[in-house]
Amino acid sequence: MSTEKKPRVSEAFPFQEFPLKKLVLKKPDIVTKSVFLIPELKDSVRMPFVNLTPTKGEWLRVCFDVDVEHASTLKDDKGIPLAFKLVIDVKDDKQEEFMLKLDKRFHDLFGPGAKTDWHTILMEKVDHASSFSVRVSMRNTCIKIYDGKELRDGKGWDFVKDFPFQNAKAKVAFAPVRVWEKDGKAGVVLEATMLVLQEGEARPKMADCFSLDAL
Repeated sequence: MSTEKKPRVSEAFPFQEFPLKKLVLKKPDIVTKSVFLIPELKDSVRMPFVNLTPTKGEWLRVCFDVDVEHASTLKDDKGIPLAFKLVIDVKDDKQEEFMLKLDKRFHDLFGPGAKTDWHTILMEKVDHASSFSVRVSMRNTCIKIYDGKELRDGKGWDFVKDFPFQNAKAKVAFAPVRVWEKDGKAGVVLEATMLVLQEGEARPKMADCFSLDAL
């Protein structure tokens, strides 16, 4: 491991340049009840930040709206989301290949037992774009919204609660923040470090055709 002090700001690697072979796993400094390991880059002061959309004009698609009642949504004692999950399609074969290689690297490093169900990073779908899930933290993720002309940023749930996530366009950089194991399952948590969103094409909803007079 590098003994140099980590910089306060670390640039993200374009995914094509990310040093997969330098990835290692370390135990957390603080003992916890949950079992997990922390990814870092061997002999490097840089953090393992990945820019998945480094090309100008390239956007990915957000598959679904945010479900605040989903088990993956972390909320405070007042019910306000602190973190939620987004499912995002990968658009390019090279992006898909990278995500598969990233998953394999972590699988090899972690070495899950034969009875452990490994949750792959990439969800591959026949005849459809593959997708991955990424955690968005109201504290750690830098979120910006682009309206086609201006780019604005903000913080907290109030900034994004009314944004139509389904079919939105996204530019995303992320970090693998932990490799976890629980109840015979294991996998990698990806957390968005930077997220730019632009409204996509909304699907029209059907007008109500079953009013009281039509029954």
